[in-house]
Amino acid sequence: AARGARRRSAFTPSLPPSPQRIWKRKPRSVDELVNIQYPDLNLLSPVSPSRPTVRSNSNINYPELKVKPRKTTLGERPLPQREGLKQLESSASPAGSPSRALKKSILLLDSMHKLRRLSNSSTSTTATGECNATAPVPQGNDQHSLLDGAVPVPPEHMPQQQEPQEQQQQQQQQQQQEFPTGIAADTAASTDAEEEVLLRRTLKELSDNAQMLFAKAAEITETSDLVVEFGGARHATQVITCRTLAVIKRKAELLDEVETRTAEYEAAHAQHDELFQTIVKSEGEAPAPAALCGIRKFISRFVHRGGDPVDADRSDFGAFVRSMLLPYGHGALEHLRKVADESSDWWAKATNQAAADGASKEIIKALIALTVSAGAAKSHPYLLRTEVILLDRIAERVLRDAQELQRKDQSAAENSEKFGRVPPVGQAEKAAETVEASIKQAR
Repeated sequence: AARGARRRSAFTPSLPPSPQRIWKRKPRSVDELVNIQYPDLNLLSPVSPSRPTVRSNSNINYPELKVKPRKTTLGERPLPQREGLKQLESSASPAGSPSRALKKSILLLDSMHKLRRLSNSSTSTTATGECNATAPVPQGNDQHSLLDGAVPVPPEHMPQQQEPQEQQQQQQQQQQQEFPTGIAADTAASTDAEEEVLLRRTLKELSDNAQMLFAKAAEITETSDLVVEFGGARHATQVITCRTLAVIKRKAELLDEVETRTAEYEAAHAQHDELFQTIVKSEGEAPAPAALCGIRKFISRFVHRGGDPVDADRSDFGAFVRSMLLPYGHGALEHLRKVADESSDWWAKATNQAAADGASKEIIKALIALTVSAGAAKSHPYLLRTEVILLDRIAERVLRDAQELQRKDQSAAENSEKFGRVPPVGQAEKAAETVEASIKQAR
């Protein structure tokens, strides 16, 4: 064995000793593998780590928390004092102490009544949205009275005496005057009548303004929210009122833009004297105020196309509201047209006077462009007179240039004959081309 070991060691090269094997623990998470160092934070601490624990006198403005107002619960809401609602009772709730369900129904009926009163009131006056305590109670519990927002009266509380015939006739005449012609009093609470009362009146009204409509929309929104809160979100009156509310808001936004542009236009026109002097001194290079430019295009963008909006197709009501514009004869548009006519008339007269006083061509062109952009027609009498003055002045200048060229040509011909030379050929043709170029430049 020793001899064999010596034989193997003689022919086998010596190998280095194997290093000691080191066992490494596998990383348990990505944090150990990447070696991420996190700061020491206490997530359960009520103090935010971004704020100092000790407040100093430094001016640090932290945002204030906005606390939403607490909603009034059903139990805190008072019962309406309108006649006919206080006497309502059921088997589970005696008179004077209604149950939760009965109180919710009473408040729903009262909100529906207010909503109908807002719908029947005119948009030209701001409705108060309050129920009249002396309003007549409908006789009976018929279907039409319930749709009108009235309250069903128990039989024991119904009046025993019938109203006189003359008083009934007066009420019928009053209802016929309030609702459109052809709609009877017994069908006034139908869906078509509800839409006819406020929706068509809003579309046809020509004397309302943005402030009036915004106030009306706020009242309807407040009452509509009460109806939804008390469980009447899908009532026919609520659905029609929401459609009408969309029309009111759309019209209020349109009128707000028109009234804002009218105020800006009037403010810019109030400084017409200073603007005129600025344009004259700058030889027509001074820019015109944006409030005076493109007023006719602005008015046309707010006029409903295809007739009045009340006659438009409302089968797709969402598309109708998005595309609805103002009637052509609305008071806000008429007022803006009147202001534009007065302003453009002043600028047309000023342009004519500047042309008569000998202003340059550049100044006259700039004043004409401003006058047309301010609302004047190109066929305005004073603008036509200005065009005539400008053309006469240009014609006189071209005539002077032509006469000067003719004089030079004659002088050159006389000098050539005096020295016995032939006049150069083509001088008359060059002079004619120069005159034609002057005429084209004048145009």
